[in-house]
Amino acid sequence: ALFAAATVFGALRIEVGARALRARFGPFGPTLPGEAIAAARAEPYRWRPHGGWGLRWGRLDGRASRACSVPFLRTGVAVETRNGRRYYLSSRRPDELAAAVNRLADAARRP
Repeated sequence: ALFAAATVFGALRIEVGARALRARFGPFGPTLPGEAIAAARAEPYRWRPHGGWGLRWGRLDGRASRACSVPFLRTGVAVETRNGRRYYLSSRRPDELAAAVNRLADAARRP
């Protein structure tokens, strides 16, 4: 059972599709439609406000923040939403991920 749980929840999967951004640890994680995303930028992970790694909730700079972070991977992308929430996604290639998320948001804003 422990091996099965580690297999399902052991990897963070991020998909930037045509209409939405999905981040998953197994079946859990956020889905953000392109219209909801204001901007994304690469930045280091600050684990203390979230209380560690994994699927975490916290407050950062006075706003609600949710993290999907891989243990000890300190690079990733901060995604700001139009309603003021913040999501952090761990990534080994944060600049590429931020660019893809910003393209998704730009495409969703076009008529």
